Order: sequence, then C-alpha cells, then structure tokens
Amino acid sequence: MRSLAEFQTVFAQQVLTGTPNTELLGTICPAGKTIGAAQAVEVHREGYYARMIEVLGDHFESLWWFLGDEDFFQLCRDYIEAHPSQEYNLNSYGLKMVEFLNDREELKEFPFLSELAQFERAFIQCFHLPPRAGLKEELLRSEEESFMAHWKLASIFFLDCQFDTYALWNLRKLEHQKVDEIPDETSPHFYLLFKKENQVFIREVDARSFELLCQIKKHSGPMIELLEKWEVQKLATPEQVSTVFSILLSESLVEELIFQE
Repeated sequence: MRSLAEFQTVFAQQVLTGTPNTELLGTICPAGKTIGAAQAVEVHREGYYARMIEVLGDHFESLWWFLGDEDFFQLCRDYIEAHPSQEYNLNSYGLKMVEFLNDREELKEFPFLSELAQFERAFIQCFHLPPRAGLKEELLRSEEESFMAHWKLASIFFLDCQFDTYALWNLRKLEHQKVDEIPDETSPHFYLLFKKENQVFIREVDARSFELLCQIKKHSGPMIELLEKWEVQKLATPEQVSTVFSILLSESLVEELIFQE
C-alpha cells in the first residue's frame, strides 16, 4: 500500500464486495492475533452490512413488514451493493430505493411496494427538516393586501398515489401479513406530508385541491395572478378555492408573504 487513501479505498472495496485482496490482507495485523486478516475484514464487512440494513429497516418499516425478514434483508443487501453509503450522515440513505424496487422483476407484481417506498422516503425526508412554524392564520386573514404578495409555502411533499398508501403504511404496526394477501385494487389518493414544529403531518386531500396546491407551490408571483387565472380559465370553483385556502391556513403552510417592489 502506497498511501492511507489507497489503503482506505481497497479496504472499502473488500468490505463491500467480499473479494479478498492479497496485498491488503498482508498489511493487516488483527489485534490479539486470535483471528486471521481475512476473518478480521469479514467482521468489518458483516458489521457494515448490519448497520446499513438497520438504517434501511428504520427508513422502510412497511417494506420490511410486507416482505418479511428474509426477503427484506436480501433486498437490503442487494441495495447496499448497488448503492453503498457515500455520506457520513445516514439520514438520507435509501433515497434511491423507489427506483431500485421498480427495477426488480420479482416485485413488479406488487406495484404498491414502490409507492410505499416513495411514501416512506418522503416521510423520512420530512422528518429531518428543521422545525418550522408557518404564519398564524389570524395574520393572513387580517392582511388586506395578502393576495398582492407571493405566498411562499413550507416544504411540502406531494404524493399522487394509485393505492391507499397511507392505510397500507399504517399496517406496519400490526401482526405480520404476507405480501400476496394484500388486495391490489387501485384507487387514486393524494397526500401532503409536511412538518410543523417537530412533528410530521400527513393529510389526504381531493384531486382538485392537490392540483391547485401544486400550482400555488410552483407559482412565483403574487397570489392574485393565480386567482385571476383560475377564474378566467374556470380551473376552480369558489368552493374549491375556499377549500384550498382553508388547508393552507389551518395547517400553517404559508411561511412568508413576499411583496414585490
């Protein structure tokens, strides 16, 4: 080994792949000499996989529940091999799980699994956001010129699902049920995930409210512009607009009113 960096690279490769490197093993002197160099590296290898599987188990509880220990642990090991950790902070580890599941031929008969992974990914990302408190409902209601401002919304995760994903996610706390016993009927469900103070909230909304809220989130100009667009193009009834504003106000999802000069 010519340098510490090279040693670290080769050591990491053997931990990840399990393929022995003769030069690496020749430089390792296990403490106490009770085991050989190859066995010492294997201890690190198993410890690494155990830790990564533990993280994935925390992040994807419902996948674990549906698949059971054996299949979930194998899924995790395959994921770890394909996507080894790159960060010191493991809070975001597993963000590619949705795409990974979509590429697994043996799981394509259970399409709700990728939606569950998407739901859990959004939840863990939301959980690790800093604590926040939106504008008070009273302030927005009393602000006469509020519609002339841009409404900056909180970080909201919008999930458009073809299954009752929230209900399926809640099953993870019950006694284990085999994945092939779960009904596969589809029906549209629309969820908002957001954080208030230190707690993650999940709210299901109707399709029109979901679309209007998405438009507000993406809009960069004054709120009045959207209201006029909706009215002229007949994109929303007064009742639907009222529902959307009720959601924004009751959940404190407006973080800031930005008035353009």
